[in-house]
Amino acid sequence: MRQFGLSENFIYMEDDYFIARPKNKNEMFYEENGKIYPAIITADYYELDKNLLNLKKEELIEKKHSNDPYSISGFYIRQKNSQLFLYDIFGNDETRFDKKLIEPAFTHNAIPLKLSDIEELHQLIFERYEYGKLMLYAKEKTMQDLQFQTLYWDYVKNKYDRKVYKISSQFYELNKLEKILSGNERLFAIITSSRNYRPILSVREKQILETFFPQKTKYEIDEKK
Repeated sequence: MRQFGLSENFIYMEDDYFIARPKNKNEMFYEENGKIYPAIITADYYELDKNLLNLKKEELIEKKHSNDPYSISGFYIRQKNSQLFLYDIFGNDETRFDKKLIEPAFTHNAIPLKLSDIEELHQLIFERYEYGKLMLYAKEKTMQDLQFQTLYWDYVKNKYDRKVYKISSQFYELNKLEKILSGNERLFAIITSSRNYRPILSVREKQILETFFPQKTKYEIDEKK
């Protein structure tokens, strides 16, 4: 990733996520001993019990309606894979600040990251995760994959005890247009569902984006042409 010009500290955002108000870099990064670190952006965090994690994963596998790794069930199974993998990594590590694995509560956020942390995680997955080589080089998701946001935050919280910044972030369905426009959100995600998607929703989505981002960028397509 370095060869493509990615900096050591950067912000990752999924394609349905938006920053609607100016943000200061200190809201996502902090300085300590002369070095910059990404904070863990979350609503809360709590302790995880390995036995309960295994039980929840078994329940998810039992209840899931299909083997589709892109489904909601697939997402949560990958999340449990991540937690269980790191539980094994940190389970006997006496240098941790707590004996149980700490899980920052997952939220759909713009995520500040550190490139060297990702490289460290990549190596760890490659060497110690049962399906690591399959996952890292696969072209599509599988049920054995790990969930990146959970994996990254759990890793840096448990190994480095990075700071946690609590930042509000909201999910909105496209039919909640009025709520988005009347609110004062700085960070939000517009969630669409392929099962319930209708053409009228794309009109609402356009209204939302034009309201928050009235100035066109050079990358936008002129629909009149």
